[in-house]
Amino acid sequence: MTELSDFGFPKANGMFPTILTSRIGFFRLSVDSMEEELRQNLNRCLAAFMAQRDIGVATVGRLAAGDWRFFDRLGEAGKTFTARKYDEVIDWFSENWPANAVWPEGVSRPKQKAPTS
Repeated sequence: MTELSDFGFPKANGMFPTILTSRIGFFRLSVDSMEEELRQNLNRCLAAFMAQRDIGVATVGRLAAGDWRFFDRLGEAGKTFTARKYDEVIDWFSENWPANAVWPEGVSRPKQKAPTS
C-alpha cells in the first residue's frame, strides 16, 4: 500500500502531505474546492433566505449555527467549518425555508424529516 507521503509532497509529519490536494489513483481530490463549494452553498442559502425574510445576517447565524458571527467568518481567510456544522446549517435552512421561496439552484436540499408524534 502506498502512503500519501510517497507522492513527493512536502511532509508535515512523514505520513501526510502539508498541501491540501492529494492524488489517489487516477483521481485528484481537492479539499479547497470542496470547502469553497460548501461555503458558496451556505452563502447562496443565506442570500435567498434573507431576500424573503426581514432578518439580519447575525440573526440567521445565531439561529442556524448558534453563532452570530458564523456567516461573517465564512469570508475570512483561514477560517473553516466542519462537515457537521455545514449539515446543521443546511438542515436549519431547509426546515425554516419560506414556503413561497425557491431553494437556491445548485444547492442540494436535505430530505425533509418525517414529523414525529
